[in-house]
Amino acid sequence: MHKALRLPFMIIGGIVAAAALALVVGLLVMVLWNWLMDDIFGLPEIGYWQAWGLLLLGHILFGGHDHKFHHERRPRRHDDYRKELKTQLCSQPEPEIT
Repeated sequence: MHKALRLPFMIIGGIVAAAALALVVGLLVMVLWNWLMDDIFGLPEIGYWQAWGLLLLGHILFGGHDHKFHHERRPRRHDDYRKELKTQLCSQPEPEIT
């Protein structure tokens, strides 16, 4: 196959694969919710779009934070926290023993 024809097929294949994955993930969340939450907590069943709403809400609450726009130029490392803690502890006056 020519290189010129390969790229459009790869793009279309990627779009189809992403749509299939989205369908499977939404259905999986819906089936798991309807199977577990009804039996455990007596909650009502949900539909496909409600399952996607739960996924979106979970992403926003627990994993949707984009750190690209952080004010620092580089992320803080473990050593930075250790140095800061050491300077804070060393700068405190020692308690007087009476």
